[in-house]
Amino acid sequence: MDALHHVDDFERVAIDRMTPEARDLANLGAGEGKAVARNRAAWGRWALRQRVLRDVGTCDTAVDLFGVPVSMPLLIAPSGLHGLVHPDAESATARAAQAADTLMVLSMNSTLPVEEVAPHCDKFWFQLYWGADRGFLRELMARAAGAGAKAFCLTLDMPVRPWLLGPMRRALAAVGDVRPAHGFPRSGHLQDDARWDHDARLTWADLSWLRANSPLPIVLKGIMTAEDAALAVEHGADAIIVSNHGGRVLDEGLATAEALPAIVAAVAGRIDVHVDGGIRSGADIAKALALGARTALIGRPALWGIAADGDEGLAAMLDLLRGELRSVMGMIGAGSVAAIDRSSIVER
Repeated sequence: MDALHHVDDFERVAIDRMTPEARDLANLGAGEGKAVARNRAAWGRWALRQRVLRDVGTCDTAVDLFGVPVSMPLLIAPSGLHGLVHPDAESATARAAQAADTLMVLSMNSTLPVEEVAPHCDKFWFQLYWGADRGFLRELMARAAGAGAKAFCLTLDMPVRPWLLGPMRRALAAVGDVRPAHGFPRSGHLQDDARWDHDARLTWADLSWLRANSPLPIVLKGIMTAEDAALAVEHGADAIIVSNHGGRVLDEGLATAEALPAIVAAVAGRIDVHVDGGIRSGADIAKALALGARTALIGRPALWGIAADGDEGLAAMLDLLRGELRSVMGMIGAGSVAAIDRSSIVER
């Protein structure tokens, strides 16, 4: 790990250690992959403003999320089937999060059940997809809460089957017999309309059912417009994540960095706003915070970290990103993450 100095270095090592199917499943997106590329490129449209003679003897990266302290404003986004890239699966991811003293969002489509992952990480949210069977959803929420989840993260950005091209379809077909531990989706074949489990009939009014059945805070993931951000606040969301599913659902949509400023303005500080999509450096994290996000999340890079060297690989990546963030904070004159604000950034 000593020779790995950037997230891209971890990706190169991971690609050599992943099967072609796992690599494609992790790295590809919807359609032609435009949204995947746009997510990453969009952070480059912003430049950080360097400041001098400000006390940065200590650059404090700690944040608090629903009363849970974490060491840095970088979380691990939910992604499914970590067992495809490392035999320890989500347990490796959880151990890395624990070592870094940050929070992971455990996917409903994990290889391992929440009860097996939770002992390795005492700070995690549990991600949900909303299918037609509400009894199943209620039972799973109770299991996750009982295992120690601190919040539920409801993914909203995939109500219907995304349009996927050949390589992604082949990758899905190759792993189609791998069943997520929590029994959802009922089929691993994402391209099969007949067995698509997501409930496309949901509306904002349905969130009242989730609120009534949730003992934990509710984070809505997949918010990409100011209008939906305002509706999320109106309907009782405790936080939102600006996300386009890593570019895996709508190839011609906005990048998350493009959507973030208007969403932050619409929320107006009433709830926390988080963001994922294309985060690859401490500078990207700082830019996300400067644009108003409470934290940034990484999805694909987390998979690369465990593919490279299990929990030690991902822990090394997280430590690298925290170190870079601290360096950036020093250069922009921010002694704490709270000091990173809109004055820290300018559009190129």
